[in-house]
Amino acid sequence: MPIVTSLRKDIQVWPDLVLPLQNDLSIDAAKFTAHVRNLASKGIQKFVLFGYAGEGASFSAHEKLSVLDALAHSGFALEDFLLGINTSALQEASSLISRAFDLGVRQFLISSPTYYEEINDPAQLAFYDHLITLVNRPNWQIFIHQLGGISPSDLPSSVISELLRSHPEHIHGIVDEDPRASRCVGFLESFGEKVLVTSAHETNLLLLKSPIAVSALANLIPGVVSEILGKNKPQQKTKIAGMKVKSPDERVVGLLKVLGDHPRIASLKFLISLHYRQSNWDTVRPPQSGLSDKSREVLVKAFKAFNLLPNE
Repeated sequence: MPIVTSLRKDIQVWPDLVLPLQNDLSIDAAKFTAHVRNLASKGIQKFVLFGYAGEGASFSAHEKLSVLDALAHSGFALEDFLLGINTSALQEASSLISRAFDLGVRQFLISSPTYYEEINDPAQLAFYDHLITLVNRPNWQIFIHQLGGISPSDLPSSVISELLRSHPEHIHGIVDEDPRASRCVGFLESFGEKVLVTSAHETNLLLLKSPIAVSALANLIPGVVSEILGKNKPQQKTKIAGMKVKSPDERVVGLLKVLGDHPRIASLKFLISLHYRQSNWDTVRPPQSGLSDKSREVLVKAFKAFNLLPNE
């Protein structure tokens, strides 16, 4: 398909943006837009908003639209944002997509519907059929959000195949949150010639050779993830005799070790708080798990030893 071909020529990192919260758990729009602007200054051109790392399922449609409005008023083009849609309510999902589309968003990261019992293939197909009909807008694109082991309702390959057959103009990509590279390889083998396929796990990127990366770690190390994709050539760093310069994939593994077994999203936000020297970045919305004082202490020491560099 021509759209896929053109995008494959433009290798990009799409940070799965985390959001700073205020004490009342509302979004701190000023801090957030500054964070996006900082990433843009490092060459980032596309962003995932209200995805997995962005706690998308914890925010209302009104809050998401308010953030889009703040970004637009700060001078960002909303067509550069892939907006997370995390609801099984058809009217709510279609209304949010339609209103975001009218603001300028064109791409949407849609999680599969969930219910109190297992959803069969025809019901999953019906959800997307009705959603596309209700939105009734031209040239909007769906990225299927496969949540992996944390979700029992991921779309099977048979459903994805049928969606591509019936809605080829709308189904544009697959973002896989499952840590198993083999699963994403299966999606690539089955659908890689028709849509963009990527893993949200940075350690899988070298194996998959995807033209895009949806990356939570790119909130902190966008340059490193870009080097893994091949967007940028590795830059020559100042060397000290006897010191080994670590490769980009080693830096990714190193940052994952810093995060350790602490709550992943709260830990990443805490490291951003340390990096920016700003408070409250590590606040998360329940039911996300927050950090203990002991975890903060461990993370401070580990992040200092990691020694984040300006060009990373």
